[in-house]
Amino acid sequence: MNEFMRQRATWIAIGLLSAYLVLAIVTPPEHLKRWMDAGRFGFALTVTIVCARPALEVFRHGARDRGDQVVVAVALVWGLITLQSLWIPANRELSFPTGFPSEQISALFPYLFMVSAAFFLIPIGNGSRDITAGNWPLIAMAGAIGAGAMGFMLGMGFAG
Repeated sequence: MNEFMRQRATWIAIGLLSAYLVLAIVTPPEHLKRWMDAGRFGFALTVTIVCARPALEVFRHGARDRGDQVVVAVALVWGLITLQSLWIPANRELSFPTGFPSEQISALFPYLFMVSAAFFLIPIGNGSRDITAGNWPLIAMAGAIGAGAMGFMLGMGFAG
């Protein structure tokens, strides 16, 4: 990326952050949250649509290199963010009948994010262009960290 584009991206980021801070000051929090949720949905859906076709091609024809695997991971993550952007307000606003598994559906999102994370970790850092080799030690480390956090939460009475 050339110097001009790097500076432009920096100024755009500063401008967007400044606009958010002004909105956060002058907008009631409940409105700001809903506006940001709507904006997140719009961007997430757009990224999902843009990445879906290349990701489907990878599923159809197999990954040729690390980049293909990362495209699948990006499509999965942003697809999940899109679904979560729909689920969270629906779960908040709709009155689901007793026995509706809303907690189980909500718990599915972190699980699917873990699966998506594996698509990022598999091709990264295995030292070769061969994506079939995978990076199983990193995935095992991520699982161990998650298990340790879960053990800590259970031990401290935060969950369960």
